[in-house]
Amino acid sequence: MDNSTVRLSIASLTDQGCIRTRNEDALATSEGDWGTLLLLSDGIGGCPGGDSASRLAVESVQSYFGSHFLAGEENAILRQSIDFAQQKILEAGQANPELRGMGCTIVLLLIKGLNFWYAHTGDSRLYLARGETLNQLTKDHSKVQEMVESGIITREQARSHPERSRLTRALGAENYKPEISGPHILRQDDVFLLCSDGLTEHVTDEELLPMLEEEPQIAVKNLTDLANGRGGTDNISLHIVHVRQATPHVQQHIPAPRPAPKRFSPSLPVILTLLAFAAALTWYLLSLSRDPSFASASKPAKKEAQEEVATSKAEGEKAQALPRQALASVENALDEQLRANLVPANNPLRQLMDKLRNPQVHAGKLKFFDNPQNNQLVYILPGNSIYLAYSKLLEKPGYDLNREQIEALLTLALLLSDPARQTQKLSIENWQELLFQSGNSGFDPKLVEDAQNLYKKIDPKSDGLVFSQRLIGKFGKRIRVGNFNIAIDPLKK
Repeated sequence: MDNSTVRLSIASLTDQGCIRTRNEDALATSEGDWGTLLLLSDGIGGCPGGDSASRLAVESVQSYFGSHFLAGEENAILRQSIDFAQQKILEAGQANPELRGMGCTIVLLLIKGLNFWYAHTGDSRLYLARGETLNQLTKDHSKVQEMVESGIITREQARSHPERSRLTRALGAENYKPEISGPHILRQDDVFLLCSDGLTEHVTDEELLPMLEEEPQIAVKNLTDLANGRGGTDNISLHIVHVRQATPHVQQHIPAPRPAPKRFSPSLPVILTLLAFAAALTWYLLSLSRDPSFASASKPAKKEAQEEVATSKAEGEKAQALPRQALASVENALDEQLRANLVPANNPLRQLMDKLRNPQVHAGKLKFFDNPQNNQLVYILPGNSIYLAYSKLLEKPGYDLNREQIEALLTLALLLSDPARQTQKLSIENWQELLFQSGNSGFDPKLVEDAQNLYKKIDPKSDGLVFSQRLIGKFGKRIRVGNFNIAIDPLKK
């Protein structure tokens, strides 16, 4: 169960624009076990039933989430829900000749706990404003986008190109397959914008960022007015989501109150017996003190014994307390520096880690972060935590790892989290130097062999190709393993 605290402020608006005779866009927001789901669809103009297609797409995705959602399978549910929408649009066209050939775009944003996912097909967009930067998370499936990527035209020329509305993917068309991405880490004060091309036709990316700093209810109205003021040549639809709070749940341990100590009231016979014993012991010690040889020999020995006990006690306390205290301090500092978030127990990678790990020696926490340094995609706190730059591993171009390869990487990191495999020890003084110290070698063949054997706990038929060819063979010399991190130089474009 994800007990993190997330508060969202959402505003939505759809407008017919100044030219169109009807609105063919559709918007929806729904909440449930899946978290918060926002959808936007733009019916394809010039084709029959664009408004029917967009409405049917939104309703179909919502329906699929309501009946098929499964925690930990968000990527699969996103894909399947869009497949379901495609099926419903084709069925409607076959049942009604007037709707045959209808189509639409779709863009979705799913926020659950401290993670978000998104999917799209067509040219409806998703933007993320984070800090002072605006990022377009989706890439238009359009002819002019392909021309921009090929260097035929510039992005500025694409804005006025006569084929800018020609799509290469859309629901209702033969090629409709969506692009899906996630999970990504949600941050406080993130602002998301989902919009149809009726907005971006008239408002540039440079103009969007300052306007998204307004309250969502104000921003949706201002952006719509701006697009209409510049012609409003298409329907204008948008969702704006402001992440007001994104706080991970921290479980605090409150010790149980100690029972009050019982008072001991000895009886009179017991008191007399203790007094007699004390008197006898005093007489015996006084008699020994009169022997000079005993006194001279016992003092140095006694002093030496006391010093030895004190030294042993101090070393014992240091050996027991320092690792725990230092590790907690390092973990907190690293969480803050990487802006890392704990992965919930129902995440598939976390479940894999729980199946593979030895609780006595391996790390027990998995955390995602998205700002790696020096291409270091994994950090390891032995016996405690593994930090994984999950979203970066999925990026194209760059790393482009599939789930199987990420599982292999996690298995290798899990083995490295065994303190017995570390030749250096972290401390408050050296943790930053050691954790971020660049490695200069690939995976040890013995480590790979151990990872293969460990992975067989959940897949007895595993032949080791996941580790040797699909992961290590893909990156070869680009892998650099440090004592507490794994770096992978990105693939060349």
